[in-house]
Amino acid sequence: MKLSKVIYAVFWGMLFLNFLPHPLSAQIQPSITIDINSEEISPNSFIEVKVFGSSENEINAFDITLEYSPEIFSFERAYTQDSVASLWKSIPFEGKDGAVSLVGGSVKPWSGPRNEIATLIFKARQTGASSFTVKNSFFALADGQGTKSELLEQSRNVVVSRDAFFANTEIVSIPPRIADAFITNDPLNNNNPIVVLETSDAGSIKWLGVRSRSWFLWNDWQKTQLTAAIPNSAWATQLKVLGFDGKETVMTLYRWKTVSTKIFTILVLFIIMIMVKRFFKRKRVASLPHLGLWLIFFIPITLLFFAPSVGASTLSVSPTSGSFSVGSTFDVQIFLDTEGQNINTLDVHLKFPPNALQVVSPTAGQSIVGVWTSPPTFDNKKGEIILQGGIPGGINANRGLVSTITFRARQVGNFTLKFSDDTRVLLNDGKGTDALNQTQGTVFQFVLPPPAGPSVASETHPDQNLWFSNSNALLRWTNTLPVSGYSFVLNDIPVFTPDNVVDSNETFVSYKDLPSGTNYFHIKALGQNGSWGGVTNFAIKVDTEPPAKFSVEAKPAPRTTEKTIFIYFNTTDTHSGIDRYEYSVVPLSPKYSPKEASAYQTFFVESNSPEVASLDKGRYDIVVRAYDKAGNFLDSTERVSILTPFVFYIANKWTLAVGLILIIVLALAYRRIRKWFISLEHRHNKKELPENVKKQLEELRNYRSKYGALPVLLGILGGIFMFSNQIVAQTEKTTKLPPPLITTVSRNISNEDIFYIGGKTENANVDVDIYLQNLGSAETRSFLVTSDENGNWFYRHPTFVSSGEYLLWTQSSIGELSSPPSPQVKMDVGRTAIQFGSNRLSFETLYLIVSTLLLIALVILTTFIISTAKKGRQKHKIMMKEIAEAEESVRRGFAVLKRDIKAELTVIHKNKTNKNISQEEKQKEEQLMKDLERV
Repeated sequence: MKLSKVIYAVFWGMLFLNFLPHPLSAQIQPSITIDINSEEISPNSFIEVKVFGSSENEINAFDITLEYSPEIFSFERAYTQDSVASLWKSIPFEGKDGAVSLVGGSVKPWSGPRNEIATLIFKARQTGASSFTVKNSFFALADGQGTKSELLEQSRNVVVSRDAFFANTEIVSIPPRIADAFITNDPLNNNNPIVVLETSDAGSIKWLGVRSRSWFLWNDWQKTQLTAAIPNSAWATQLKVLGFDGKETVMTLYRWKTVSTKIFTILVLFIIMIMVKRFFKRKRVASLPHLGLWLIFFIPITLLFFAPSVGASTLSVSPTSGSFSVGSTFDVQIFLDTEGQNINTLDVHLKFPPNALQVVSPTAGQSIVGVWTSPPTFDNKKGEIILQGGIPGGINANRGLVSTITFRARQVGNFTLKFSDDTRVLLNDGKGTDALNQTQGTVFQFVLPPPAGPSVASETHPDQNLWFSNSNALLRWTNTLPVSGYSFVLNDIPVFTPDNVVDSNETFVSYKDLPSGTNYFHIKALGQNGSWGGVTNFAIKVDTEPPAKFSVEAKPAPRTTEKTIFIYFNTTDTHSGIDRYEYSVVPLSPKYSPKEASAYQTFFVESNSPEVASLDKGRYDIVVRAYDKAGNFLDSTERVSILTPFVFYIANKWTLAVGLILIIVLALAYRRIRKWFISLEHRHNKKELPENVKKQLEELRNYRSKYGALPVLLGILGGIFMFSNQIVAQTEKTTKLPPPLITTVSRNISNEDIFYIGGKTENANVDVDIYLQNLGSAETRSFLVTSDENGNWFYRHPTFVSSGEYLLWTQSSIGELSSPPSPQVKMDVGRTAIQFGSNRLSFETLYLIVSTLLLIALVILTTFIISTAKKGRQKHKIMMKEIAEAEESVRRGFAVLKRDIKAELTVIHKNKTNKNISQEEKQKEEQLMKDLERV
C-alpha cells in the first residue's frame, strides 16, 4: 500500500487548510504557463494544451480554471501521467460551459520552474479563433497555513483554419493507469469506511464506479471519485474503471473484520435454527433442512472471489507529425525510453496504411539493438514492419534509437503510424517480463505538390483535405497568361501528366456520379506560343457510403436488474473513416412526460465507447449513430429493460419452462404418494393384516375350533383396532423547401411501447409536420415539432398506438412555404399478448402472471406432497404398531393353546395310568402330540 492511512489523513487535512483564506507574503510570486503544440490547426484536429506551474516556494495544492471557446473547441480528455499532483478532487476531467477545472494536490510538495500540472486535449470543431485562458486560479503554499497565492491571468491564442499546416486527427489511447486501491477510514467523517484509488494518470480514467455487498447481493454501480464512502455493513467492495480506449478494470476489495462478523452471525443463526428444530423434535426430516441451511447460508460465502493485483517502457515514433508532398520520401525514427528499466529484447510491429505509404528502406545501420534475430522486414501489401532483436547485457536509455525507416507518400490525406498489440519490450530479468507500458504513434499529412499550372477551385469540393458525400463535382480554373486551350483528365493517380491534346477552351468542367474514394483532377494549359505549361493536381474526396453495420452491446445484459448500463460500440468506414459517434436514450414507457423523457438524452450527443447510462426501471431504446468524415451516418439500436429482481427471475420463458417441468415432476410424485396413502388407508379401514399374520390367525381359529374360543384374544385385537381408528381420526383433524430527413424511427415495437421518430432539416428552426397513417383503418394523424439551431428534430409520442402497420412521412414549413413530403417509412406495431379495449397485457406481464401461478402451484403441490407423505408415515407407523401388537396377540394365543393342549395330554396320561385307554383316546393322544409339536 503506497499511501498509508496517516499520510492520507494528513494530506486531506492540509488540503482543506490550504483552501482557507490567508494573507499572501509579497515576496512570493508563483506563476502559471500555458504551452500549445500549434497556434494554427485544421478543423477536426486535436491540440495539446499543457499547463505548467512555477514557484520558488513549495506548493501542495492548486485550483486552476482554464477557459476556452466551446463553439470552436470541444474538450476531449486529459493526461496527468507526468503531473506533480497525486490526488484530484474530481475525475474524469470535464469541459463545462467553456471551462475545465483542475483542482488537486500532492502529498509531497513541489517547487521550481515548469512543473507539469496537466496536458489537456481539445478538438477543433469549426474554423475560427479562440483563446485558452487561465482565470481566477491560485496555488496553495505548503507553509502549514494554507497561504493562497493568486495567479496572474495567462492566455494563448489558436486559429482554426482549413489552410493550416498542422492536422493531428488521432489521440493516443492508453488503458487506465491504476497503481493501487485499498479501504481505510475517513479521518474527516467519524472514521467511516472509504475506498481509495491511487492512479498515476487520473486523466486515463473515463468513468469510475463503486458498488458494495452487505450480504449476498451487489448493489447498483454508482459513479464516484478517487475516494468514495462505503456502507459500514459492506464486507466486499468493487471498483470499476473504464478507460478512453474502451478497456475496463474491476477490482474487488474485502473488509476482513466485517467478513468474520458476517460469518459469525451466520453460524449463530445456523446454531439457533438447529436448536429450534431439535426443540420441536423434527428428527425424521432433519437432513433436508440441514442441507437447505447449508446451501442458503454457506454457498454464497464459498463464491467469494479475490481480485489479483511491471515494468514501464515507451516506444515512440519521430517526428510526431509532419506534412509531405505526394511522391516524396521521408525518414521516420523509432525510439525506446526504458524509464529506468534494463531492457534486453525488442519485438516491434509497426503498422502503416499501405494505400498511402510504402516502405523504401527499413534502415538498421545505427541502432541500440546489438543482435538482430532476423533482418528488419516489411510488407507493403499488409502495411507492417517487423523489427526483432536483442541487446546483450541490456540497456537503460531515455531515447535509444531502434531503427530509421524511409517511407514514400502515395496518397493525399491524414494517415497514422502506430504500434500493434503484438509489440513487446522485455526486461533483462531472466524471466522475459514484458515491460512495455505505452506506445506513441504519429500522424502525417500528405498533400499534392504545389500547382505548376492553372489555379483550380471547386464549388462542390472546396477543400482537398476534406471528404464530401456529394458525388457530383464542379471544377473551375483560371490562368494568369493567355492560353489556346487546356488538357485535363480525372483518375485515381495523385500525380499525373495529361496528354498533349486540347480537351476544352472552357474554364470549367463537371463530373457526375464519381466513385467513392480519392479522385484526382490533372490539368495543364497550352500557351499561345505553342508550348505546354506545368501541371496542377487537384484532389476530390468522395464518400457516398455510410459506415459499416454494427451492433450495440449493453452490459451487464439487455435485460437486467442493474440501473447502470455500460454501452459498447465500434465500427469502421471503408473510405473516409469514422469521424465520431453520437447516442441517445429513448424511454419506451408512457410514465415519462416529455420533460422527463428529455432528461434521458432523446437528442443525440457526441460519445465514445464505452458510454455509461444511469436508468430507472423501464424499457429503453439505446440508439448509437456512427458518422464518417463525409457526414454519412448509420444508426444501431439496442433495447434495454431494467427490471426488479422479482420480475427478472420470474417473468421469463425459461422460468416458465422450468416451472412446467417441476409441476409435471411434482404432480407425478404426488400421484404416487397419494396412491400409496390411499392404499394404506384402505388396508387400515378394512383392518387388513399381512398375509403371514392372517395365516397364523387362521391356524389359531382352526385350533380353537377344536379346543375352545379365544375371547381374550379377540378382545385384544378389537381394542387395538378401535383405538387405532380413534388415533387416525385425531390425526385427520389436525414545394421549394427540401423535405425533412428521417434518420431515426422506432422499430420492432409493440402496442405497449412508445413510438418515436427523429431526423434533420437543412435549415434551422423549421416546423416539421409528422404524419402517421394506420394502413388498416386509413386513419391519419399529424404532430408538429420544431428543429433546433443545428437542424435536428425529434418527436416522442406520449401514449401507446394500436397494433398494425403504419406509414410515417414528414413535411417542413416556413411561414406559407412548405416542402414536398419526405419518403415514407413503414413501421410495424406488434400486438401484445392480450388486449381488452384500452387495457393491455404485455408478454412480460403474462409471463409474470403465469410464472407466479406456477410458483403458487409448486408451493401447493409441495405442501400437499409433504402433508400426504407425513400423514402416510404416521398411518404407516400406526399400522406397523398394530401389526406388531397383532403378532404379539397371536403369539400369546398360541401360548394359551399350547397350555390347553398340554392340560389335555396330562388328563389323558392320568387316565392311561389308572386304566386302559380306548383306541379312540390313543388316537386323540397322538393327534394332541402332533398339534403340540406343530404349535
